[in-house]
Amino acid sequence: MKLTKEDLSKISKVAESSVRFDDAIPAAAAIRLREIANIANLVAELFGGDIHKVALWFELPNPHLGNVSPKTMIRGDRYKRLLNFVLESREAELAARHSDLLRETEQRYDAGQEQPVAWASAKRELIAS
Repeated sequence: MKLTKEDLSKISKVAESSVRFDDAIPAAAAIRLREIANIANLVAELFGGDIHKVALWFELPNPHLGNVSPKTMIRGDRYKRLLNFVLESREAELAARHSDLLRETEQRYDAGQEQPVAWASAKRELIAS
């Protein structure tokens, strides 16, 4: 994301002169970097681990974020709002996938390719695997 020392100083509320990117990094700056890394990891999951898409997502203005880029939000100390947006997007994506899987199962069932299984049998099968 190419955050500068000035950026990290601002969002972690530590003096720019004390910002370091080694073992002596101020605790507040390290916490902010971990929070940003968590957001990046969640976004990477949404993009199947494609780092180029993740990098682009952080750089481009997003209409769902008021046409502001995620990077700008982080620089503006709005990473919590960004995290909430990412978590909500992830939940929506998971719900859509779940819905697709249910629809596929229904289609297989309707076509006679899927049969219901008693819970006791399914439980034994799950435990055995």
